[in-house]
Amino acid sequence: MMHKGLQPLIRFRLLVEEPLGDDGRFDSYDINPGKIEGEIEHVVLANHGWEFDETGQPKKIGSIEFGVATAEFNELDISDFMQKKAKDFVRLYGDDAVYACTAIWEHAGDEGVERISEQYGDVKRMSPLKMATGNTRFSEEDWQAVFDNFYRLKKEHVETLVNLFVEPDKYMTQDNAETVRDRFIRKIEQR
Repeated sequence: MMHKGLQPLIRFRLLVEEPLGDDGRFDSYDINPGKIEGEIEHVVLANHGWEFDETGQPKKIGSIEFGVATAEFNELDISDFMQKKAKDFVRLYGDDAVYACTAIWEHAGDEGVERISEQYGDVKRMSPLKMATGNTRFSEEDWQAVFDNFYRLKKEHVETLVNLFVEPDKYMTQDNAETVRDRFIRKIEQR
């Protein structure tokens, strides 16, 4: 429409007002892919070795349970390069915990994760302090590998979103009742 030389007000009417109506997005379909975020994440995590509990929630990967000791966040000194990297990692963990845990596990493996873990009550958590200090300290290359793994997983998440529309029969819901695409469409139509 922009290349056809339409006047700005006509373009606005065709691109915004007509599709959204007088009430804007409030009265239009919400096609937010967040409606199937859990289903997409399940596909990606299953591809990377996660086990799930009876409700379909991620339970563990390898020999580790889910979790990072976020309580250590304020103890990290950003004037130290490696501690700053650990702090950056904790921020990623806050944005997407399961992909952050997967990124660490895929780099360090069970033994490496065991070395960087700390007991908190009755739960073992990966310790940002251990990742950034002492003889368990990650190198710059280790941190780069972890961040690369994280962003590769996020990219795979987006690719899965696209692929579930391109090849819907390959992406079934956890209960195998319907395709993830059909669940997405049904959730939109319910709105």
